[in-house]
Amino acid sequence: GKLAADAFARSDGTLPSGVRTQFSMARDHVHNRCSDLGLSSVDRMMEKAQATAAHLVGLCESPIEMMLLPWLIVENYGDRFETFPAKGFNHKTDNGVPAGDIVVAPQFAFVRYRADFAVLARQPTKTAIFIVECDGAEFHTAVKDNPRDACFESWGVKVIRAMGSEIKSAPRS
Repeated sequence: GKLAADAFARSDGTLPSGVRTQFSMARDHVHNRCSDLGLSSVDRMMEKAQATAAHLVGLCESPIEMMLLPWLIVENYGDRFETFPAKGFNHKTDNGVPAGDIVVAPQFAFVRYRADFAVLARQPTKTAIFIVECDGAEFHTAVKDNPRDACFESWGVKVIRAMGSEIKSAPRS
């Protein structure tokens, strides 16, 4: 669609309108998270989140992935994780993994598969990996997805799947 083409055409780091809209919707959530962490500047956190999204949006392969991206960046991953907003890893441009206890990595390669997103949650003794798949009916079937999910889960990686319609109606759910 137009949104996907718009995102891939941007070379100046500006965000496509759909991603900007999602950040506008997330503003109250960001304000609450900043309050929880004792951070004073919501505007500064929004700027960081938008910069992270701009750094990652070109890796998104569908409009639905672009819609979910801001929410993964500003989500509250629990009291044990203080990195806010989440750091981003762009496999095409970044060396090493960014410092921070929560990292969002679009188009994450793992074993023999590539996931729409991985959320890496660093804990004192290990790093937990959560795979987030944005499913569209025309691209995802049980025949294709079950072996992928089984592979990820055999490595202790939790897979979260959401239909495009679910992401459109409630991206935080």
